[in-house]
Amino acid sequence: MQLKGKEFFASACSKWELELTSEKMSMLEIFVEEILKKSAIFNLISERDRHRIWSRHILDSLALLPLLKQISGFPGKRRFLDIGSGAGFPAIPLKIFINNYFQLCERNRRKQQFLIWIKMKLRLSGMEIFKSSVEKTKNESFDIATERALGKLEHILPLCLSTVKKNGGIFCAWHTEPAILKGKEINKILFQYNAKILNIFSYALPQEEKERHIFVFRRGQCTH
Repeated sequence: MQLKGKEFFASACSKWELELTSEKMSMLEIFVEEILKKSAIFNLISERDRHRIWSRHILDSLALLPLLKQISGFPGKRRFLDIGSGAGFPAIPLKIFINNYFQLCERNRRKQQFLIWIKMKLRLSGMEIFKSSVEKTKNESFDIATERALGKLEHILPLCLSTVKKNGGIFCAWHTEPAILKGKEINKILFQYNAKILNIFSYALPQEEKERHIFVFRRGQCTH
């Protein structure tokens, strides 16, 4: 019988060797509860995702963690930028699991208000939330940038790469079609930003037809 909801989530955390403490689980449960209560008000998740929030959103966000362990220089005290944070995926689950600085950028005012509320509700320190777009965050100061549902990769890749450090900065994008990486436009952008495809992490989620992937791009050479 297929494990569902929180049972599948806990099983996947164990498989990925993520330390799921009672405190972390409690914070995630509060986060999920607040999303389900306020989703209609703030337009946070679709109605069809309510019954699969633990897999489709929470677990999907945390899929980055086993991948970071494979990257030289990570994890550690790094500066994270989450672009187009929406309801807080992947930034809030990641922040619950790793004690790093996070900056969340969300230009939708209502979703930004929800993010501020959940930050206070969970008492998350070392996190800032801004009502801004990625175009206004191109300062090349972040160690790692994340993007989960912002748009077409060829459109967002140059903007997101411009937010991370030139020497060793990482950009991670959630996607369903790895074939897009073979396109000429993607290769042109990577050449322009002195970046390369560092890794592709593939995994499956329950109730999902397509396999999920996280593309990892690195600018220049790692200096950590």
